[in-house]
Amino acid sequence: MRTTIVFIDLETSGLDPNVHEITAFAGIKEKRGGIETLDIKIQMETPETADPKALEIQGYTEDGWKGALSLAVAIARIREFLSDCNIIVAHNVPFDVGFLEALSKKAKQRAQEQFPGMDEQQIRKAGIRLSRRMDTLVLALEHLFPCGLHRLGLKSVCDFLGITGWEHHRAMDDAKACRRVYYKLVRAGFLKRLWWRLKYQLQKRKTLHFIEFGRGRAKG
Repeated sequence: MRTTIVFIDLETSGLDPNVHEITAFAGIKEKRGGIETLDIKIQMETPETADPKALEIQGYTEDGWKGALSLAVAIARIREFLSDCNIIVAHNVPFDVGFLEALSKKAKQRAQEQFPGMDEQQIRKAGIRLSRRMDTLVLALEHLFPCGLHRLGLKSVCDFLGITGWEHHRAMDDAKACRRVYYKLVRAGFLKRLWWRLKYQLQKRKTLHFIEFGRGRAKG
């Protein structure tokens, strides 16, 4: 069986999947025959619970979300998109999967309320299939932490690897960045990791030299 990988990123109204909601979902699916993408915004059902800072970071505005999908439609789109994937990849995957698990639970509950006679198989199908997971944050910890990179957020990792041309906290941009990080790290051999380590040490020395030079000028 050929592996189907999906790189995902979510934007949410806060950090707690039991309280907050998914406001945007983006996915890039690699499968036999090419690449498929899903990039949707989702209407909040309980905007009063949203963390204003979370909305600000992702650029949320009422006008920007005017065409957002209802939760029911969004669940159906995400369920279909993930139905045939074998591996879900994200940066800090427990966060994204935690929100998707909460969404799947909500989908099952609503299906049972709408159709009380559903059997277990039907209830399971009403949810979202979440397959094996891979975390690019863990890959960065394995490959880049030994090189001296101790801040492992997506932006810090991308800066270290020279990945540019994307806007952080925009779901599709983050999914694309995650995909680029994944391939850079899984394809990195010993020489590439050695180069990253040397590059970091050189940058560190330059920074220290600049600081010392600045202090010397200040004293003079």
